[in-house]
Amino acid sequence: MAFIIDRANAVAAMLEKFTTAFAYQVAGQYANIEFWTSETCHALNSIAEYQSRFERLAAAQRDWIDAHKVVVGTYCPMCGGQCEFNPHLKCPTPPTKIPSRDRDIATRRLKDAYYFFILRCYRMNLIDEQSLRDVCARVGTSVEARDLICG
Repeated sequence: MAFIIDRANAVAAMLEKFTTAFAYQVAGQYANIEFWTSETCHALNSIAEYQSRFERLAAAQRDWIDAHKVVVGTYCPMCGGQCEFNPHLKCPTPPTKIPSRDRDIATRRLKDAYYFFILRCYRMNLIDEQSLRDVCARVGTSVEARDLICG
């Protein structure tokens, strides 16, 4: 899997653990809420900006290939590398894009994980409603009114 997806999933996995952790552990993680909010926002921004980064990467590779007349051959069983005597040299294949579906799934998982963690903090009275709404807005998710009903 791609780095940005792995990173988003790693942050989401940690946040998901906090939703079922002991209260004292949640309180400890809430003490670092700015860290978790920043990690979440960074991972979400990395996914959101992926398309423009991918376009720059693909263009730079195309430009390099064109400028340097790069060609690749096939595997050589004699030396175990690229065969320089192969008459079937071809242009390198372009980079592979991360499917938007994979990016969407990682985004949804991360936002949900953050939301349920911060909601648990709210239910433990670690954060007030306005602060909850503020941090949710920072990560691009809304607050469900029914989730604010404790009990």
